[in-house]
Amino acid sequence: FGMAMKRGVPYSTHNVVIEFDDNRRIAWQHSAAGAIGTVVGPGAIWRYELEPVDGGTKVCETWDFSAVRGFKPLLRLARSRNDTRAAMEKTLENIEKVLASS
Repeated sequence: FGMAMKRGVPYSTHNVVIEFDDNRRIAWQHSAAGAIGTVVGPGAIWRYELEPVDGGTKVCETWDFSAVRGFKPLLRLARSRNDTRAAMEKTLENIEKVLASS
């Protein structure tokens, strides 16, 4: 599946689901679309893990950046990991809001 993104400038990603366990886990790996994806190689792996708990479900989102090459030094300079953590926390808050209202 593809995603339109924007981090200063618009770009798109190509994503492949690499793990799926119904109601337990989904993970996908992204790469930049087109020629940039060929140069940069595989991207980060995003994963949601679901665990039943009393009264609901615990959702854990992880971001595995170990396979990324190419732009890694630039991402460090941009403090991307801090930005990503804040975005992940916002995503989990949004998931909780949607589920609480249904």
